[in-house]
Amino acid sequence: MCDTQLEEADLVEISNCIGAFGWEMLAAALEVPRTEVETIKLDYRYSSKEQIYHMLVYWRRNAQQPTFNTFYGVVKEYRCVTVEWARLRKLKSKIGKR
Repeated sequence: MCDTQLEEADLVEISNCIGAFGWEMLAAALEVPRTEVETIKLDYRYSSKEQIYHMLVYWRRNAQQPTFNTFYGVVKEYRCVTVEWARLRKLKSKIGKR
């Protein structure tokens, strides 16, 4: 089921499904503070994939329910970022089999 907590490898795969444009709005939708987003952008300024990954790490550490279902629900609801939907659905299926 996709209600299990996300693992490190899941965050890597998710970050590879998310486009560089609009990830900051996704961070806001996931309730990652703007100050944390700015810190991530400075610390990893040369790679949007690294920025997205570290935003997800922060979210996982601080969210009440850092599950794939929670993440997927936010992405589907807000549609504020480019997403490789087929790849994300495949990951959902993979996580659901654990």
